[in-house]
Amino acid sequence: MTNAASLDVTDILILSVVAVATIGFLVWRSGSLKKAPATSTSGTKTTASSSGKIDFTAGSGGKQSFLDKLNAEENPHQLILFYGSQTGTAEDLANRLANEVQAKFGIGTLICDLEEYDMTELLQWPSREDQRAQGKTWLCGFFLATYGEGEPTDNAADFYEWLMDGRGKGDDEGVDEPDDNSEQQAAQMIDYIVFGLGNTTYEYYNATARRVDKKLQMWGAKRLGERGEGDDDNSLEDDFLKWKPAVLESIAALFNVTEGSSKQAREAPHVPLFNVSLLPVSQFDAAQLYLGEHSAATPRRWLAKSESTFAEVNPRKTFDMKHPYYSPLTVSKPLYSESSDTFSFAPTAQPPPTQDPNYRISSAGSGIQVSVDRQCYHLELDTTGSNVKYETGDHVGVLAENRDQDINELVQVLGLSGVNLRESVVKLDANLEHPSGKNAKRPFPLPATLYTVLKYYLDLKQPLKQHHFEILGKYAADEAERALLYQLVDDREFFLRTVDKGQKTLTDIIREFPSVAKIPLAVVLTEILPRIAIRYYSISSSSKQEPNKIGITAVVVRYALESPLAKNESKSAVYLKEGLATSWLERCHKKRLEVESAVVVDSDARNILPHLHLPMYIRTSTFKLPRNPSVPVIMVGPGTGLAPFRGFVHDRFFEARRGKAVGRTLLFYGCRSPDIDFLYRPEFEALQTELKSWSAEGYAGPEKPFDFELVTAFSRVPDQKKVYVQHRLAEYKAEIWEILEKKKGFLFICGDGKYMAKDVHKAVISVGVEIGGFDEERAHTWVKNLKAQGRYLEDVW
Repeated sequence: MTNAASLDVTDILILSVVAVATIGFLVWRSGSLKKAPATSTSGTKTTASSSGKIDFTAGSGGKQSFLDKLNAEENPHQLILFYGSQTGTAEDLANRLANEVQAKFGIGTLICDLEEYDMTELLQWPSREDQRAQGKTWLCGFFLATYGEGEPTDNAADFYEWLMDGRGKGDDEGVDEPDDNSEQQAAQMIDYIVFGLGNTTYEYYNATARRVDKKLQMWGAKRLGERGEGDDDNSLEDDFLKWKPAVLESIAALFNVTEGSSKQAREAPHVPLFNVSLLPVSQFDAAQLYLGEHSAATPRRWLAKSESTFAEVNPRKTFDMKHPYYSPLTVSKPLYSESSDTFSFAPTAQPPPTQDPNYRISSAGSGIQVSVDRQCYHLELDTTGSNVKYETGDHVGVLAENRDQDINELVQVLGLSGVNLRESVVKLDANLEHPSGKNAKRPFPLPATLYTVLKYYLDLKQPLKQHHFEILGKYAADEAERALLYQLVDDREFFLRTVDKGQKTLTDIIREFPSVAKIPLAVVLTEILPRIAIRYYSISSSSKQEPNKIGITAVVVRYALESPLAKNESKSAVYLKEGLATSWLERCHKKRLEVESAVVVDSDARNILPHLHLPMYIRTSTFKLPRNPSVPVIMVGPGTGLAPFRGFVHDRFFEARRGKAVGRTLLFYGCRSPDIDFLYRPEFEALQTELKSWSAEGYAGPEKPFDFELVTAFSRVPDQKKVYVQHRLAEYKAEIWEILEKKKGFLFICGDGKYMAKDVHKAVISVGVEIGGFDEERAHTWVKNLKAQGRYLEDVW
């Protein structure tokens, strides 16, 4: 035994390290040091200055001053709304509230991307006394989405890191830590509102908005009304509409204003945010035009090196959601055998107005039947030489494009068939007659042709929301149609059953309300059609095995719906629907097959988007394997939930091939049939054959070089009982307890969050009850602790 008098050099070194670490930890907790945010996905990093405050001007381009903008406004009454948005929904809600505040109360509004502004200026917010002395009233608001394990969106990361001082993770750790008095005193002047966007299928529901709200109140800021919380698993729109009236009342009270009558508002003409003109393409230098590329600054150009290889001119070193990398599609293949779904509708329903080759429609006395092919694809993007890096378990975001068929149908119902889309360049000018005209931000890159805008920038498949009908009503030439459009605004249930049920797009609505067809193009482009949002996919490849290959596993979303007509609810129509991104990925696959046989390269090599190069960027995730490969893991991923686990399994095989000890790896996978939609079946069978060969060859490494087992569940096998992953989990209760409780292993769940993830959660609870001997309450606590320890992880949707 070693006593205090006989400490050796090693002991002294260990004690010294512990002492230094302890001191550092205590200093950090005291707030003396401010933790700088980690490098963002764009490669831009904010840093801590010598004063300890985060320097928001570090990195590319710096940050703007929102106080300068507020002080420059002529209207002394201002509502400034900041949004943290991953897919554009938070930004959309912020704009909607701003527009309503302007229309009802005449209050000026500003909409600000959190990423673009120096949010430390919140500590310079003028006192209420100073505001009154200058005849001003200011209010700020936050629309904040949460994704993953309680994480802020990419564009809110810098603000969140600064506000939370690097804490506010997991179970609200660090939110109650005190701040220095100067920050609290400055922030006591702030009046604010907050609305969060989240999904109750995730453990840390609406965590970003809750933590920001809590932090601001700790600083002494005053919230108006209740904190709003939107649940995307149910109806985020309904949650917003329920929250809004009370908040509008609070805003009216703060600004001491009254609302004008709704009748007067509807009788007033609509003032577009922009004016639009179409100019001949010959008036523009080709180098000035956007061709459909997504860019953070100026148009981008590529040179064709070969029939399938392109190099960007003056490329950036880092890529993000606003400036994605264009990655070549090198591999694509279907994963399903022949399979289809059939939808049946009433014989009186109107058939779809167009025949789409992806749908087979038949009509008989028994009704209308729509047969839709089911298909899933594996695609691989090559990032060699791009500086784009990922880790297994991350997400890849891609930006899709519209079909020419959808563009042509919209143009036709709008009466623009005579316009040459490819020869007409869109010019947008802010309408200074609009209250927000001075600060209007163009919603897509310009100059670009009308075809480019409709093809690459605006989502033509997005169903209309209820508030859109307030605008459409103002442009209806027919009085009866106008009255009906306003009824859709006022009657939520009427809207839900006649519009929302059919997921009706702008094209669908104008077909039903033809007198709206003369709506100005500027309104269509900037106030009705949203920007195409990034679609995220769990990466289905291994960064250890293929660091320059990004795998995507995507099932094509296609279905048919029947919905009553708003103009005559006794009649209904059938609507064919498909996912914007997944159908685009399918077209990319088919185009790749065509290109292999005949490649056509634009004659002007500088005036092209690179063929079969997909705009993408990497979004980091906390859904990661344990660093020590010997730790056992359980994975549950039915359907395309298998995607990240394909990468996980290849990661574990990679380590085993290197001679490392790899722990028990249990994968539960479910699909309809082993012969139709068993994803990557040949690949998994090959891996299992490889494992058998290791044993046959007398592998010299660990006793079991890789203890991998694939447990399957099939729900549509003829003459067999439906089996789902939760049923198979029940068969492995003893081993699940052994892995999670005794061996401190990890559980990963990926896929449907509304049903599957909840059923799996119940199955794990039952493990705690039946094997662990817990009562129900203690079993729930056990699972909650697993989540808090980062050993129960979900990637669900």
